[in-house]
Amino acid sequence: MRNTMKTILCLLFFISLFFATFKYAEAQVEQPQKENSFIDRFYIGGNLGAQFGTITSVDVSPLIGIKIYKGLTGGIGFTYQYFSDKNYDPKFQTSLYGGRLFLRYYLPILNEGIFLHAEYEMLNYENIIIDNNSGRVVDQFRDWMSSYLVGAGYRQNIGGKVFIDFAILWNLNDKPDSPYRNPIIRIGINFGL
Repeated sequence: MRNTMKTILCLLFFISLFFATFKYAEAQVEQPQKENSFIDRFYIGGNLGAQFGTITSVDVSPLIGIKIYKGLTGGIGFTYQYFSDKNYDPKFQTSLYGGRLFLRYYLPILNEGIFLHAEYEMLNYENIIIDNNSGRVVDQFRDWMSSYLVGAGYRQNIGGKVFIDFAILWNLNDKPDSPYRNPIIRIGINFGL
């Protein structure tokens, strides 16, 4: 399953790179620059994710961003994740939720499609204590965890003001109870206003 997912992600990346080549060629033709209004600087979007089976995970992460300066955007987002693991007796299920702040810098190559990403995220999660002898959950409590995510990605225009983002991020605060395993792969969609 993991190899299939890697193959699909690689295929999506190369297809996007193929289309980016054509977009880059189109961008080489001089076009007059128009003045953008304040609202044109905003975009909305986010990520959706799901995994089902012994371990079930559903992720909904909307965001809103603004173009701060040429090539630099920033924004805020909300994250909600449902998590269930049938390996425990009784089955462990919980919800994680929190917010994030991010900055992206689009490099002036490939029509500004390649970006660097930095993010600070705070998630409230349910921590569990397991009895080593029986494997049963003996205590549960909620706590906050900070994550510092950095990485790079590629943005592909799919029409008008609609973009798909592919990003590979690294959690600099990788702990055993972190909800992420490095590397973190994100695929999202954004809509310009």
